Amino acid sequence: MPIELKKGGDRRGGIEDLEQLVGLQSIKRELRKIESMLWLNKHRKQKDLGELSLQSFHFVFKGSPGTGKTTVARLIGQIFRKYGLLRSGDVVEVDRAKLVGPTPGETEVKVLRTVRSALDGVLFVDEAYALSGGGDTSDPGWRALEVLLKAMEDYRDCLVVIFAGYTHEMDRLFDSFTGLKSRFPFHLEFENYTPLELVEIANFMASRENLEISEQASLAIMNMMKKRVKEKDFSNAREIRNLIDHAKTKMSSRLRNKRKVTSWDLKTITILDLDDPYGETSFLVENIELAKKEMYADPLNKELRFKLAQRYEDAGLWSDVVATLEPVAKELSPPARALLGTALSKMGQHKEALEYLDGENLTPQHEFHKGISALWEGKRKEAIGLLKDSSEKTREYPEFYLALSFAYFLEGQWGESFKAFREGLALIKKREGILPPESLRSLPYKDLKDEQVRQALERAVLKDFNNPDEALISFAEALLLSTSRGSVPDVIEEALRTALSNMPDDPRPHRGLAHYYKHKGEIMKAIVSLEVALELEPRNIEDWKLLAELYFAAGQKEKAEEVLHDVVYEQVGAGALALDLAKAEEQKGNKEEAERLYEKAWRQELSQEEKTFCADRLGQMKAVKGNFSEAMRYLEQVEISELSPEGQFWYARALIEARMWSKAEAVLRGIGPLPEELSSPYLYWKIRTLVAVKDLYEARSVVVNEGAPPWLRLASLMARVVSGDKSVAPSLKSFDSSELGMDGLGLLCVGLAGIGEWEGLYRCAQKAQQAQHGPVLWELQDGKLKEELEYLAGIAAAHMKRWETALEHFKRSHTVLLHPVTLYAMAVSMIALGRVNEAKRLSFQLNAAPTLKKKVDDLVKQNTGLRKLIAEPISAEVLDAFAFI
Repeated sequence: MPIELKKGGDRRGGIEDLEQLVGLQSIKRELRKIESMLWLNKHRKQKDLGELSLQSFHFVFKGSPGTGKTTVARLIGQIFRKYGLLRSGDVVEVDRAKLVGPTPGETEVKVLRTVRSALDGVLFVDEAYALSGGGDTSDPGWRALEVLLKAMEDYRDCLVVIFAGYTHEMDRLFDSFTGLKSRFPFHLEFENYTPLELVEIANFMASRENLEISEQASLAIMNMMKKRVKEKDFSNAREIRNLIDHAKTKMSSRLRNKRKVTSWDLKTITILDLDDPYGETSFLVENIELAKKEMYADPLNKELRFKLAQRYEDAGLWSDVVATLEPVAKELSPPARALLGTALSKMGQHKEALEYLDGENLTPQHEFHKGISALWEGKRKEAIGLLKDSSEKTREYPEFYLALSFAYFLEGQWGESFKAFREGLALIKKREGILPPESLRSLPYKDLKDEQVRQALERAVLKDFNNPDEALISFAEALLLSTSRGSVPDVIEEALRTALSNMPDDPRPHRGLAHYYKHKGEIMKAIVSLEVALELEPRNIEDWKLLAELYFAAGQKEKAEEVLHDVVYEQVGAGALALDLAKAEEQKGNKEEAERLYEKAWRQELSQEEKTFCADRLGQMKAVKGNFSEAMRYLEQVEISELSPEGQFWYARALIEARMWSKAEAVLRGIGPLPEELSSPYLYWKIRTLVAVKDLYEARSVVVNEGAPPWLRLASLMARVVSGDKSVAPSLKSFDSSELGMDGLGLLCVGLAGIGEWEGLYRCAQKAQQAQHGPVLWELQDGKLKEELEYLAGIAAAHMKRWETALEHFKRSHTVLLHPVTLYAMAVSMIALGRVNEAKRLSFQLNAAPTLKKKVDDLVKQNTGLRKLIAEPISAEVLDAFAFI
């Protein structure tokens, strides 16, 4: 019987992942309580206090479709796995069809088989009310319920069962089946998403495909959702997914029929791409078509073009505004020029935008967009002036003040930045439930070089747009990260205390104040604030580490050591705790600290699973930096099959660096799906290992797209030429090698050797010897590459009949490689130069390679005494150009 098994994926966190979901506040509160119970028992067990007896953990999820029930079920699996109640935490998702057979007996077999497949995980029964068969007690679904109830009790220690379905239908199920409701201690109500939350979900779904939803389209979605939520067939996030899918289809058709398609077009879902069940956007289309016909009748009429551009502006079709006005740009009226400049600014063409936003009587809106473009062009002082003027003239639009705050922030004017930010928040409060304008998405966040600062400020301006207290905390965090010790502006304290007055039981403002006081050097105040934060959120690892640091700074060494002892050393499973610390540091981007903690965890007691994970991470970290011998030291201490696909890839890469090509090829052959950033490197090394083990047919059968990275395209060409395909010669001769390092250029040399391009090969080998090592991901890093390139240079010189030069290259190559092939090449060169006696002496050193020795001896005979008078000149074809592939 097919059962849908959904793996937990990234199993770090659970609660942490839940917090990232949109909405679901009541669900988050309940699951935090449950996690607290699990945490308490885990730590009582570590202290030999015994576990508190808890009821079984079975759930009922009630609510409309698309409210996140299946997603939360997976997160519950992660949470219970984290605390050791479930071994896998995987979710087996079933419905009536997968549980009920035609007879009670067959039903019992199907249910028991399903239960066994879900042990040590979560059994998620969707539309569980369907098992009641509409209340008919003779229905086989009743037998399924009976078997499930018994299994829930029998396997209560290794199985979590979740019944999910519509609220009213689930209530009827519990009313009709006596004793069923009491078997589920946790009944969670999944409320419908609000229209604003649904727009946030839509933008998130779009962003995963590198798409954006225009401001007009976002507003249309919200208005549509305000009506849809009242209808019976409303399906929440599923509705949004379908809406986005349909929008992509309509967008494709719209753009295909467009004469000129810009980058902005390719990434923007507009209001015209949305389904319009309520006819709210049809008037936009009608107005556009009417204005278009008028303009077509007199295309040189600037006023008619301006009128059409305004209709496009109403729909947020900025590329159409530009296409309409640009042909007559030099003759436009000031308002039309300003509209063209605004459209260019919206599309990200800021330099061009400033050329048209040059009038003296710009509206505040046009001044605003001019300020945004000036900001992008690095004209910050001009931008501040423009944004300030536009804000003060209207005092209506929060985005004006938030953009001004951002500009001040870039200039380090913290006080002015906070003042403008606070003004923006005040306007948001007056207009509660508004969408973040798209202009805030297009601020030059990239100018914030520190990634953490960028994330904090982007969060303050965008994600927390409708939550002023959250926004204040994020803004204060950005300020803290941007300022140096001792020069922290007082506005940070003001921001945090404002948030604290509205959120006294939230640990974040207390934590922020602790960091603020730490930067100010007021250590005792920092300790007090942080202890309150820990009182509110006692399991924040970073807070405990900071508290220890503060105690050290305050001279309270014993307290500091006690904290560290509690955090890392005293608890049972110190290795696991160090592992958690390492994961936390890695998530923050602190790679060096994470590596140090992983090494600390490695030296302590770990379960086999933890040891495998630790080896996996350490192996990858070492390999990424080119420390392949260290990487292998960790990776070879665990079962290779237990490593993640990424870990297996880097293990294969380490084997390749050690020139263990056959073993590497076997590892690559068994790797599962890799993340996108490793898919091309995987194909690249697969080709190279297949060539190395002489499986040329398989190597050249690997499909490589034209847009692939240069290394992958080069490997594909090399595989074809080595297997005798000379048709790739033009591609090799014209290959752009600008991105290649030493090994990549060496690979190009092999390809050139295969097509007999000896002059090109010689130049390439010379260039490669002077090159730096290429990226670890793509190129070998070992110390013998130069000498192998010397050998290839010698091959090229020999084919050009420059035997003296060839001999010098072969000598330098042999000094390090000490390989029979380089010795043989030296001997051949000497014979070609008439130095037969020297070649004869080298022959004695080839006893370990009898085939090569015989070739040298035969050449010596042919070129000795009278035979040399009739001997053919030595051909470079006797040399092996592919000896070091």
